[in-house]
Amino acid sequence: METTQSNRLEKIKDVRQSPAWGEMLKYYGWKLYYTSSGVMVAVMKVPLLGSLIKVQRPKILTETDMDEITDLCKKHRALFIKIDPFIGQNIQLLRDYGFIQSSFPLCPTKTMFINLELEADVLWDKVSHSGKYSINRARREGAKLYFYRNPSTEKLEEYFKILAETGKRKHFYVEPFRYNKYKKECFGSESFLVMVYSRDGKPEGGKFFVGYDKNILYVTGGTTARGRKTKSGYLLTWEAILYFKRLGYVNLDLEGLFDNRFPGFTSGWEGFSHFKDKFNGDIFLLPGPQVKYVNPVMKFFSKFSPISM
Repeated sequence: METTQSNRLEKIKDVRQSPAWGEMLKYYGWKLYYTSSGVMVAVMKVPLLGSLIKVQRPKILTETDMDEITDLCKKHRALFIKIDPFIGQNIQLLRDYGFIQSSFPLCPTKTMFINLELEADVLWDKVSHSGKYSINRARREGAKLYFYRNPSTEKLEEYFKILAETGKRKHFYVEPFRYNKYKKECFGSESFLVMVYSRDGKPEGGKFFVGYDKNILYVTGGTTARGRKTKSGYLLTWEAILYFKRLGYVNLDLEGLFDNRFPGFTSGWEGFSHFKDKFNGDIFLLPGPQVKYVNPVMKFFSKFSPISM
């Protein structure tokens, strides 16, 4: 089944604007507000100073949205507001409201989508030669896949140990288990854990996904020391693609590719960017983070030292 680019873009929705993501933000201490068109705006109070405001991956913002967001900034005495625009946003509109490019993204600025509306054989044809080899090798090695929808705490704990080990090895921050558990609880039946085990039942890796409005987002993944010596991660990703296609999702966001526009933010991402490239999905460069310093003091100091939210 082929889809036109314009029709495809209309179906792409970002999980960060979903009600479940909003519930998760409230757990972190953010208060939520919505524009009349439904754009989620998160506000974090800063005692005695005002507030921080962020808008992550909204649908295309209009003048009405921007007027209402501006009113929220005034009402909550915003120090500054940060917007991570989505695909297709007219950046000039944000410039007209005083936003400038920020060097500090809140979420990945380059992503890869797998079009799950394509037939399985077409998706397979898009996999690179070396990717196909790795998938078939993992099968020959006897890798076993298990899919858990709304996974149990026990399974999530098993996965979290792998994730924490991977974070320590690759030097990236892993949130405490309670946050991962709450994220799963917020998404409920649209949270998924995919685990891969060796022929003899030893865990080799796992990936956690969340869904929203027929879109599925790859959130975190980890690999054991044993798994690093195998090709099981390729089989896990391929079977996850087929699994979410069967469930009726239309887009899989593999997210998190190296972006030379933001080398500091994406440093160390070359390895898993190379891994994801094997699946030859559609790569999108997002506009990049936009910031507006509302507080006069913040506006003054921002001229000398960019501030990140």
